[in-house]
Amino acid sequence: MKTSLLLLLSACLPFAGQAQTPADTLADVRRPEHVLVVRNDSVLNIRVKGSESDHNYVFNYSLPYQGNTSFVEEAGTRWDFTLPRIFNNKRTIRKRTKRQVEWTMALRFGALRTLNADGGLRTQFGSSFEIEGNFLSFAYTVGRHSLITGWGYAWARYRLDGAQCFNFDGERVAVGDYPTGSKVGRSVFRLNRHVVPALYRYRFGKKWNVTAGALLQFNVRPRIYNTYYVGNKEVVDTYKKNIPIRPVTAALYGSLVYDDLGLYVRYQPTSVFTKDFGPQFNSLSMGLTLGF
Repeated sequence: MKTSLLLLLSACLPFAGQAQTPADTLADVRRPEHVLVVRNDSVLNIRVKGSESDHNYVFNYSLPYQGNTSFVEEAGTRWDFTLPRIFNNKRTIRKRTKRQVEWTMALRFGALRTLNADGGLRTQFGSSFEIEGNFLSFAYTVGRHSLITGWGYAWARYRLDGAQCFNFDGERVAVGDYPTGSKVGRSVFRLNRHVVPALYRYRFGKKWNVTAGALLQFNVRPRIYNTYYVGNKEVVDTYKKNIPIRPVTAALYGSLVYDDLGLYVRYQPTSVFTKDFGPQFNSLSMGLTLGF
């Protein structure tokens, strides 16, 4: 049917007399449903209805016998001027997913609380806290998904509640009483740690993201400070050597962030003190995270 249409157009053109027509006018309609040719004393009209891919396709070609104008009109959903396929292969265009490696930084400040503690250990909420900075954090991002790792440094402070203090005899840490006759002050255990994250982040919406994963922690620089008063004199007992801590601990981490500000929670299922050489407890911290 397509070949017949082209031949019909070629055969009808001589009847146009001396009318001028645009150069290279070609209607390549594949498998038309209906072709109608109407010629009278002044006008030659060819009407094509339907095509291979569009049932509603309509093409009109009108050529006046007199005058110096001719025109082509087209109606329907689209032109159907299709180049022939080679080996019947259709090229597929795949949308490329955006991939990138980004350098991120974050600061966290959270309140620290001990859970399931033994030995009568109780920490003072609000005076026990942690500060952490992720200064070398890299995220490999594919679309909305990211894998994050790097290095961070944290500082944690555990302050005992009430009339308790950390007692250290050079080998073991225990929770006990202040010296007899002294006025209670404060007892603090401090610990620094290097943090290596292994996190997964998912972005949803334009600025929201949720992050979850594990933290590998290398604990360093443990210190104990007991402050109390004898008479009007302040006494500070400081212990910095041979404190029995676990060199490596792990924690679970999760955060919900809008833009660069969010909330995080961190849970450590093991005590920082070595088993049988210090009180055992779990740690839970919650606070703010700020990215930039």
